[in-house]
Amino acid sequence: MYSILRILSVLLIISFASAIQAATLTSTLDRNPIKADQALTLTVTYDEQASSSDLSLGTLSRDFEIISTSAANNRNVSVINGQAIDRTTTVWTITLAPKRQGNLNIPSFEINGDRSESIDVQVVALTAEELAQPKAIEVITTIDDTGNLTIKPGEQVLVQIELSVDSQVRGVRGQELVLNGASFEQLSQQDGQRLENNVPRQVVIWRYAVFPNDAGEIILPKQTFTGTIGGRTSFFDSFPRGGQPVSGSSVAQSIIVEPRPDTNGQPWFPAESVEINASWASSINQIRVGEPITRTITITARGQRASAIPPLVIPDSADYKLYADQPQLDNAKTSQGIIGIRNESYAIVPSRAGQLTLAEQRISWWDTKSDVWQETILPAQTVTVLPSLNNPIEPPSSAPQQTNNISSLDSSLPPTPNNEILTPANNTDWPWKLATLLLAGIVFFQFYFLLKLTKTPTQKTDARKESSSANELQAWQDLNYDFKNKSATEIRKSLLNWAQKSVNRNITSLSALANHSQSEVLSTQLGLLDAKLYGSSDQFDANELKKAVAEFREQLKTKKSTKNSAEVLAPLYPA
Repeated sequence: MYSILRILSVLLIISFASAIQAATLTSTLDRNPIKADQALTLTVTYDEQASSSDLSLGTLSRDFEIISTSAANNRNVSVINGQAIDRTTTVWTITLAPKRQGNLNIPSFEINGDRSESIDVQVVALTAEELAQPKAIEVITTIDDTGNLTIKPGEQVLVQIELSVDSQVRGVRGQELVLNGASFEQLSQQDGQRLENNVPRQVVIWRYAVFPNDAGEIILPKQTFTGTIGGRTSFFDSFPRGGQPVSGSSVAQSIIVEPRPDTNGQPWFPAESVEINASWASSINQIRVGEPITRTITITARGQRASAIPPLVIPDSADYKLYADQPQLDNAKTSQGIIGIRNESYAIVPSRAGQLTLAEQRISWWDTKSDVWQETILPAQTVTVLPSLNNPIEPPSSAPQQTNNISSLDSSLPPTPNNEILTPANNTDWPWKLATLLLAGIVFFQFYFLLKLTKTPTQKTDARKESSSANELQAWQDLNYDFKNKSATEIRKSLLNWAQKSVNRNITSLSALANHSQSEVLSTQLGLLDAKLYGSSDQFDANELKKAVAEFREQLKTKKSTKNSAEVLAPLYPA
């Protein structure tokens, strides 16, 4: 008898183990049938641990809009015949909205060979009375009127999605806009409230700028939102539990994109309007040979992104040298669409004095309003270049020049042997002779001290340090002088000169100085100086930059002092 009971117990344990090992995949709905304006929740449960991607939902999109999907692993520990059984189940929660009325189907799912049963769903049409009532959730997609003009690749199309929700609806969720064959940017989002038949409704309006990539058809898909009316909400949960799910959808629309016209070799640049302007970082009345001045050309395109604006072509010239900066691109968003802005800045260094003419700039663009090619022109500009202050042009002297013509000398002077010509008594050559003697003396003393310094390497090194310090000090004094005058152009020039003397001779730009300093304050002030020079900002303060540079100079002195101390102490330690 005991043996029989033991055998039965073993068989019972085996049957329990077999039941435990058999995984199941089940699908359940929170309601069935549903009405056309309702949403339903599908729960798929798998009695094993699985990844969220193991469940394929592709076949669901045939009859339903997939509003949201979430997956979670639930762990459960149970004790059977004294043995702890640890099991993890995976649960998918999917919110669906029907695409049409009638009999729809939840397909069968499969994971690791385990399959669920398919479910038939009946979607009931709304009654005439229900249709007459305002919907709990309404979604309307509209395309802005373009005056019946054809749309071409790259042209801007404005799309608006309006969501209107009854005040009783809670936990509203929806899909993000997805477009194939086009890029888009959200322009704005307006949230508000309005009365419809004396009933308050929450309204959200999104506006988008859409840019088709190629010719063909762009589909604006149906946008579906879901929510819940009624139900109870816990103190810690803002989403209602239970209640009646509701949904609302817009109508899918299409945009026909025609092929673009012949560009005649020009870049394809569609826009509503295009403007081009030029500005200078400082006054053009003081342009001098060898001194850089920054010119910025700004191209503004309404109804187009900055990345689509073609770059300018600046011709080379023997009258000047050009040093171009990286173009700055910016997109301004308005309710009427995108405004693209391209700023191209370059430094002009004149090579000669006189009249300097900068060539005109032409931009060809496709007018999206009138469907014709247009051309926007920046006229040529002529400026006067002054001579360099370092090499001024000397005016011709009005005094008569001395010549070797005998007749120009005083005839009362007696002739000299060998026909030598005597100079008058008031000859002014003696200052030149004196200067020559002084110069010879200076050269002699320099040669003497040079020989003396070569005999003492340590003293020679000290002399170089003093000379370097003198150069840095002079550059620092020049920089402080320009700080007082507050001329951005002169400050930049003196600042780079000081940096080359004090920091690194290879520093040729403000960005290089900022990187070398590793100072956030100095980098910010240098950025404001650059923005001032390019005319893109007016927040530059010369006093603030002076403080930042002074702090950086003190840090450099501290580092050099520490380095010199280390060099002196190094020989004291044994090799």
